Amino acid sequence: MKSKIFYLWSGIRQNFRYLFKRFNFTKRATKLFGYRYKRDPGQVNILLTNRCHRECIDCSQFCTQAPSRDKLSIEQIQKFFRQSIENDKKWKVIRITGGEATLDDDLPQVFLEIKKYLRFSPKTRVELLSNGYGYLVKERLKKTPNWVKIINTNKSSSFHPYFLRMTVAPADLKGYQNADFQAGCYGLRSCALTITKNGYYPCAVSSGIDRIFGFNLGRKNLPSDGDSMREILAKTCRFCGLYVFSDTKTKPGHCSKSWEKALASYKKKKPPLDDF
Repeated sequence: MKSKIFYLWSGIRQNFRYLFKRFNFTKRATKLFGYRYKRDPGQVNILLTNRCHRECIDCSQFCTQAPSRDKLSIEQIQKFFRQSIENDKKWKVIRITGGEATLDDDLPQVFLEIKKYLRFSPKTRVELLSNGYGYLVKERLKKTPNWVKIINTNKSSSFHPYFLRMTVAPADLKGYQNADFQAGCYGLRSCALTITKNGYYPCAVSSGIDRIFGFNLGRKNLPSDGDSMREILAKTCRFCGLYVFSDTKTKPGHCSKSWEKALASYKKKKPPLDDF
């Protein structure tokens, strides 16, 4: 009974959000009311690796749809912290994520680099996001320093009913012809600035889309707090399933035309992107 109520409520909520977005993110609406969402300048995600072993359907970082061994180097992480200090940037939250970050053998060194940064910004909260799946992951979580907050999603399956259809591009659907894609979405708040081997992105999903479509949009230097990065959103959000929210006609893992083409191309040859 509880399960039926959960799915019913989830469906109602998703459809409400869908209708809200259809109106709120038209060019007319953003011209009248401005942009609802702005990037949270106090948070940053260190997307340590795209490697993941859970193979979740509709992975929001596309680790299942487009597997990759891409990862940040220690030199790049050092550059990030150096730029943060040079710009007097004291982060509220630094979040280590992936992929599955614990699968990266460099994770202990990453903790050391963060520890050095904390001398400059001792109030920064450090989080580690993990799926908690498998013996190796569990063992490495046990070795995580006690000053790091572990966010363990404890994924025991590859299917999660609350996951959205990430590979359904609004640009492929009717009703989005007048969408102002640079408006972004709630991910600018909840996900925030993301650093990958290819640079800085306004959110983690935009970095994943760029990795697959090959736009080469990543900033090569730390953006200022006032940098909205909306030109990146304008190119990536049109392919982001978060913009669709609800489509009862699609099954988990469904790909719209743009995604079918992009993933087929990616499997043949990964697009070349510049490192930052």
